[in-house]
Amino acid sequence: MALLEMRGIEKRFGGVEALKGVDFTLEAREVHALVGIALALVALVVALSLLSPTFLATTNLINVLRQISVNALLAFGMTTVILAGGIGRRFFRRSGGAQSLPFV
Repeated sequence: MALLEMRGIEKRFGGVEALKGVDFTLEAREVHALVGIALALVALVVALSLLSPTFLATTNLINVLRQISVNALLAFGMTTVILAGGIGRRFFRRSGGAQSLPFV
């Protein structure tokens, strides 16, 4: 039994065809990378809380959240741009954005 099934996925970026006719099926009993990452994160939190009595303290958790907030916002923004189809080259030509983003 498939939990998720997608057929004939296509994606174009302007005149460039990135995907054509891709099928994806997620079966009910498949183990994927996210499960492994989640387990590793839980193991890390448990280990650090056992090694340091202040790890789960409120001040430390607030400090950790402050430190990751910028990266989380950047990751959210980049994911949104990728899912929305990206920023085309025409945008940069018209707005001069290529000057402000030399790595593009």
